[in-house]
Amino acid sequence: MKYKLIDLHVNGDERGKLVAIEKGPNCPFEIKRAFYIFGARGETRRGCHANRNSEFLFVALKGSCRVEFSDGNVKETILLNSPTQALWLGKMIWKEMYDFSEDAVLLVLASEKYDAGEYIRNFSKFRHLLKMGGYAMISLELSGNAESVCSISAPRAYYIYETQAGVERGFHAHKNLRQLCTCVSGACDFVLDNGRSRETVHLDSPEKGLLIGNNIWREMKNFSSDCVLLVLASEHYDEADYIRDYQEFLKGLVG
Repeated sequence: MKYKLIDLHVNGDERGKLVAIEKGPNCPFEIKRAFYIFGARGETRRGCHANRNSEFLFVALKGSCRVEFSDGNVKETILLNSPTQALWLGKMIWKEMYDFSEDAVLLVLASEKYDAGEYIRNFSKFRHLLKMGGYAMISLELSGNAESVCSISAPRAYYIYETQAGVERGFHAHKNLRQLCTCVSGACDFVLDNGRSRETVHLDSPEKGLLIGNNIWREMKNFSSDCVLLVLASEHYDEADYIRDYQEFLKGLVG
């Protein structure tokens, strides 16, 4: 599991004590966001989510609390009760903080700026995404007038239509970008590869969505003549985010 307890160096003299945290010496990532939790009641559970892209460093500046975390299979619990020790949690780790002392102040440093779209707040969905290797079929919510509705943080949208018979598209993975794909008309097949196995997913309804995480190789084929494929993307277009060579994709997973 992607976690580590880190001892923090203390600089102290007769004036008091100081601890500095930065990438390299005692933090595995560049810090882009900081927040702290205080005034939490003992029975309160905070967190209760996983993150697709963010790593976190937790430090109990005052008092104590427990951090329970899981990779979907194994669960661990760590007691944080010292400002000289930090807990690092990597990406795609479910986390819950609880058992706060009355005086607890918990500092949290993050590798990414806040993005609601990268949060996974349902543990069953989290486990399903891990099991599926970074992709999952989801049912899109229907409104009262039977129109399909889906909420996603997506700064970019595009659609593919009038695809000629026999044409195949895709043949790439993304380093960071995530996508939600749905056939608003017609049908097509996605071939998805996580580096360990390949699976074909058939899309044929605007009520079904295919959520694809980063580092998943995808190929699209078998487009029906009336197919309109809508794709919502979590990032603006960036050619540097694309991995277009399959061997490079596999090499990146091993690295």
